[in-house]
Amino acid sequence: MGKVSKSNKHRNVMVFPMPHAVTEEGFFAVDGKMAGLKHSLSGSSEEVLFFSPRDFNYTKDKYPVVFDKGEKIYFYSLFNWGNTISNADAGLISRIGRLVTLSRQLPCIAWRLWKEMPNWDSMISTAVPYPPVGILANILGYLRKKKRTFWIDTDLEGFWEWQMKSASIPKALYLKCIQMTYSAIVRFCVHTSQLTWASGDDVVMRYSNSGNVVKFPWASIPEKDTISAEQLEAKIVRIQEGNLKLMTGSTLIPMKGIQYAIEAARIFIKEMGIPARLDIYGDGHMRSELEHLVEQYELSDTVHFKGTVPYGEQFYACLREHDCVLIPDLPGPLSRTLLDALTQGIAVIASDTEAYRGVVSDGFDALLVTPGDAVGIAAAVERLHRDRKLLSEIIRNGAETGKRFTLKSAW
Repeated sequence: MGKVSKSNKHRNVMVFPMPHAVTEEGFFAVDGKMAGLKHSLSGSSEEVLFFSPRDFNYTKDKYPVVFDKGEKIYFYSLFNWGNTISNADAGLISRIGRLVTLSRQLPCIAWRLWKEMPNWDSMISTAVPYPPVGILANILGYLRKKKRTFWIDTDLEGFWEWQMKSASIPKALYLKCIQMTYSAIVRFCVHTSQLTWASGDDVVMRYSNSGNVVKFPWASIPEKDTISAEQLEAKIVRIQEGNLKLMTGSTLIPMKGIQYAIEAARIFIKEMGIPARLDIYGDGHMRSELEHLVEQYELSDTVHFKGTVPYGEQFYACLREHDCVLIPDLPGPLSRTLLDALTQGIAVIASDTEAYRGVVSDGFDALLVTPGDAVGIAAAVERLHRDRKLLSEIIRNGAETGKRFTLKSAW
C-alpha cells in the first residue's frame, strides 16, 4: 500500500473488504453494495480501500459507477480464501487453511493501515467477518482515536443461530464459539464508534443496545433507471400466457440457497410438469457442485448458468426480461437482488425471513416461503404459473413497493 497523497479535502476513508474474488465480469457485487453509499458519501469521502481477492487489474475508467466526484479507489489483493479448496465448506482442512492464511495476512494489513491512519480525519469500515479487514480497521481506528462509522449489513448471528438448530453437537458448539466471538468484537466496535449503520430492522434490533445504531436506508438504483409505467404495462400484457421465465442471481455460496432453487426446479419441471426455464446468474465456489446437481436432475435443457453480468443497465435488462426471480437465501442479510427486482417489474419468490418481511408482504408484492424449503419454492412457482392474475398483481404491487427504495426516495 503506497502513500496516499495529501489533500486539503476532508480525509474520510472507507475500508471495504470483499469475501469473494472480484473478476472482470463480476464487479457488480461491489457496485451494488456501494450504490447507497455513493449517494451518501460522494464528495465527502476521498478514498475507498478495497481488500479483495483480485482476478484483474481494476481501473476506474472501466468501472466508473462506484464514485463520481474524483474519489480515489485503491484495490489491495488478498489471497482468495474462498477458493482455497473447491468447496469452502469442506471441513477441518479448509478451516485450518483459512486460519493459516489469516495469520499470514492480517498482521501485514494491520501494519499498513496503522501507518496510513495518521493521515485520515475519519473512517468507515464494515463488519464483514471474512475477511475481517473492516473490523480490524475499526479497532485500529479506535486505538488511533479516529472518528469512525461502522457498517453492519448482515445479521450473521441470526444466520449462525439458524444453522445451529439442525447441526450436530460438535458443529453447533463450533458455531456457538464463532458467534460469541464475533458478537463480542462487533459490539465493541458498535459501542466505541461514533455511528453505526445497520442494514435492516433485524440488525438494528440486535445491536441497538450496544451504541448509536441507525437504520441504513437501502437504496438500490437511481429512480431514472426503474421500469417505466409503459414498460410495466407491456410486461403485464406479455405474461398473461406462455412459459414462465425464471431467474436467480447471487454469489454461488451455501447461504444463498441456490441449491434449493435447483431442487425446486426439479420438482416443478419434472414432477409438476410446468414448462418453465431457470437462468442462474453469478459465480462462486459452489458453481461446479451446482452444475453437477443440474446434470444429476437432467435439467440441462431448462436450467442454465449465465455467469456474472456487470451491475447496472445489463443487470437491470436481465431482470426485466424475466417474469420471476427466486431468492432462496438462508436467514441472514437482505439481498440487494430483492430491491433491484422490485424496481424492474419482476415477481419475487423469496425466503420468509425477518430481513425480507421488513420489505415485502407475502401474497401482496411477493411470495415468501420457508428458508431451505424446495417444495415450498416449487409450490409458489406453480401458483404463479396457474394464476396469471396473481402474478400480474404481485409484479404491479412490487413495482410500487420498489419506489420506496430508489436513491431519490430512500434518501
